[in-house]
Amino acid sequence: MSQPMSCPLLSIIIPVYNARPYVRRCFEALCRQTYPRLEFLFVDDCSTDGSYEECTRICAGDPRFRVLRMPENSGAGDTRQRGIEAATGSWIGFTDCDDLPEPELYATLYRTAMQAQADIACCNAFYAYEDGRHWPIFPPGTQVTELTPREALLRMHRREGIGYSLWDKLFRREILLQVPMRSQPFEDHATLPYYFHAARRIALCPQPLYRYIQHEGSLMHGGFDARKELAGFRLFYKETQLLEKAYGITGLNTVVKKGVHYLNHLCLLPENEQVRAWRDEVATCIREYDGVPIRPYSLSLRLKRYMLLNHYATWRSMYLLFMKGFKRSKYKKMNPGNLIH
Repeated sequence: MSQPMSCPLLSIIIPVYNARPYVRRCFEALCRQTYPRLEFLFVDDCSTDGSYEECTRICAGDPRFRVLRMPENSGAGDTRQRGIEAATGSWIGFTDCDDLPEPELYATLYRTAMQAQADIACCNAFYAYEDGRHWPIFPPGTQVTELTPREALLRMHRREGIGYSLWDKLFRREILLQVPMRSQPFEDHATLPYYFHAARRIALCPQPLYRYIQHEGSLMHGGFDARKELAGFRLFYKETQLLEKAYGITGLNTVVKKGVHYLNHLCLLPENEQVRAWRDEVATCIREYDGVPIRPYSLSLRLKRYMLLNHYATWRSMYLLFMKGFKRSKYKKMNPGNLIH
């Protein structure tokens, strides 16, 4: 980087909710950032564990840090939006309080954006555990790729080097102001396609620069939440419609894969009116892609799709027997309240 004052100010937003044990570590990781002009906004969502007081105490005396508090508990989306509105930088990034950004994260993201003259810069990240184990989410590299919104959306949709997360990206401020973020399940996924759609160019650096900490008991390692997973499927389906209508990308088989995965999970739940309604909704979406050639589908996916759409009761009985007999730990994990007989 050149002289500090020649660099634009970057605003980094950190939503906080009952994350007191991680505040100090997050603060120290942010202090190690090598980009010379940064402001950090901790936005507390009415924590009940003293997180707000901890943020205030730790950040006192460092003018780069501000601590805000939501008027009422509102969720991560609204909390991030509060940070966006309060930010003064011309570029905005995000960090989760319990994760660890690498020291070069924001310097690299800004350099990547400038190199490609892009409105959004993305990087790779690590899945990381508290015991030090870590591995890259996507194949790592160093070569920056310049992408159109169409190309970037398609890569994100297919999980080809770009994930549905805010913390591995840097956004020109104007992009975020076009699409307000609101609290909902998977608010990252709900807004990112529209951020990409509003950009002129997106740049991708495949170097892992963020440690996405995996906690036992977190959503990723918890049981099956049928409502939340359905919300994710609906967002994925909506994104597919955007790709088709705005960019003419047809014949995607990703909705079928996601839908089959969800219906397979529904087999593990007791049959009732609500489960049947969810099943019918997802099955209807899958059937919209009956015209897509089946060649891209694996034999296993084709079998599951056929059985779930045409012989659900038979498949469910077989699948439950298999899970209870050979995958007991997974069955218990996905259904912590269900007894296995």
